[in-house]
Amino acid sequence: MITVGAGQVTGGPHPNFPMLVSFQHLNLRSTANGGLVTSDAGDDILLRGEDVTTCAGAQPCVLDHEIESYDPVNGTIVLWVRLPSVNNGTVIYLYYADAAVTCSQENTAGVWDSGYREVFHLNETGDYTDSTVNGFTAVAQGSVDQGVAGKVGPASDFPGNTGDARLIASDDELPANMSLPGTQSLTIEAWIRLDTLQSGQFTGFVTKGRDDGIGAPQNNWVGLFKTGTDRLSFGWPCCSGAIPNPLPANLDSTFALVTGTWYYAVATYDAVTGDRQLYVNGGAPDAADSKSAIHPVIPEYLRIGDDSNGYFHDGLIDEVRISTAVRSQSWLQTTYDNQNAPGANTRSEVLGALDQGASLLSYVGHGGPAVWASENVLNSGDPPKLLAQSEQPLMLTFNCLNGYFVAPNYDSLAEAFMKVEGRGTIGAFSPSGLSLDGPAHRFHKALMAEIVSGEHERLGDAVLAAQTAYAETGVMPELLAVYHLFGDPALRLGR
Repeated sequence: MITVGAGQVTGGPHPNFPMLVSFQHLNLRSTANGGLVTSDAGDDILLRGEDVTTCAGAQPCVLDHEIESYDPVNGTIVLWVRLPSVNNGTVIYLYYADAAVTCSQENTAGVWDSGYREVFHLNETGDYTDSTVNGFTAVAQGSVDQGVAGKVGPASDFPGNTGDARLIASDDELPANMSLPGTQSLTIEAWIRLDTLQSGQFTGFVTKGRDDGIGAPQNNWVGLFKTGTDRLSFGWPCCSGAIPNPLPANLDSTFALVTGTWYYAVATYDAVTGDRQLYVNGGAPDAADSKSAIHPVIPEYLRIGDDSNGYFHDGLIDEVRISTAVRSQSWLQTTYDNQNAPGANTRSEVLGALDQGASLLSYVGHGGPAVWASENVLNSGDPPKLLAQSEQPLMLTFNCLNGYFVAPNYDSLAEAFMKVEGRGTIGAFSPSGLSLDGPAHRFHKALMAEIVSGEHERLGDAVLAAQTAYAETGVMPELLAVYHLFGDPALRLGR
């Protein structure tokens, strides 16, 4: 189960949002490496939504996903999944361990809606492939270092003017005028990191131009650049000599770039209003204007790492996207939060909520005898630090072994939380053995429904009713012998 944490979505819900899922878990190793994924390529990995809101219609639904990278040896995965609707608290489910699956269940192009014109992850070690339905390609020219550790996954490293290296895309070669017309709204996105500033030089990150075919060459361009004063710039035609109607100049940020730091750089142009906006790391636009401007037709190919005038970026670039739609400020903030630290806030949110006082502590997911999830969301060493000011909560854990009570001189997480004198959890319902996410989720839903129904005065009655309801589903009935109530079954439930 994957839950979108509180505060991760700004201005939601957002439709058809491509969400990054990136984590490591021992179960995600391939079976050949001691895990549960049956394919070394991750072919049996599948994601689903199981509620009407997330599926934006009939549920359950299979969610389109694209695996950017997967390591079957250590169980590390980086993937993108399109959520028909995403908001804080959205829950989706990751399935695997299906030996009957013999081919990939990815739908790469389906992850990226029709507004995306080009999406380059830059994770390749050969030619680059656009993930959208357009299927553009890009090739490296010069000494581009491929497959290096990036912001999201593998990325490309450019050596600057010493190597004259860049990527050239094929997006000028398709029929039906695949150039950027001057009346086209657009959004350009990329993660960038500078190794050296090359101050005094106007270098390019993601650019198109420079010859519009009207007059003198090298007069027109659109894209993300660095100025000679080390500011981010929304490149735009600056010169009026060969253009019938002089166009506004570049839109420059006031934000000073430094070396060794990743930046999420975004430029947007609204062809209806003429608004241009430049963002750095989400939030409010760092620079904006509205001049009812149109950019010239840009038929030239996309360049990555090059300003198309002989000045090359020195540093890394990751996750390049061009959209023929204006992505909203809230969409871009959500994108930044998702990619900057996917899932990083979960532990701090749980610890903070406990410190402020909680009456119920509930978890469904992976775990072990002393921990929630491989990301260490909660562990058996936390209770003395957490419960000093807290209420005495009831703990419900639906994972593996959190209630492993049979080992002498060892306290499982459920036991450790109950044994904090005078301020431990008042009870726990936890497993002493192995569990499975899907059935555990059903069991958890049944118990929560009985606890909050108001029909039971005592905890033991609610547990018995939940066990009965789960048994009637016929799904993995052996779980009934795995989960145990720690504490007094006569405990009165609050109303």
